[in-house]
Amino acid sequence: MKTTIETMLDQLAELNSAIDALSLRKQDAIDGVITPEIKAQIDDINLKYAPMLDGALSQITMLESEIKDAVKNHGATVTGTRAQAVYRKGAISWDTKALDGYAVGQPALLAFRTVGSPSVAIRRTVKG
Repeated sequence: MKTTIETMLDQLAELNSAIDALSLRKQDAIDGVITPEIKAQIDDINLKYAPMLDGALSQITMLESEIKDAVKNHGATVTGTRAQAVYRKGAISWDTKALDGYAVGQPALLAFRTVGSPSVAIRRTVKG
């Protein structure tokens, strides 16, 4: 028997599928009114702009990498006129399993332990 959550997830999946189908029907309707001549002109425009867009995206990728390296070396967030590079110091992690075992013999250690709130991410799955 399905739980309420499983039922809601199935409803969500059905809604997502309906949106996907509606988007496909919309695109089919658009494609139905575009003449072969207009389609050829659109293809020509896409071909003309593709190298320029690819070059710009390549420059963006390289510049973002340079900015990230520079901000890491700088050690602080930097704000420009229209963009910001946010610096985050490296996360500290501990071997929780080992510390929990150690805390059995040293219960005072548990005073320094906090447990965060749980979170949930919804992902699409494919079942065959």
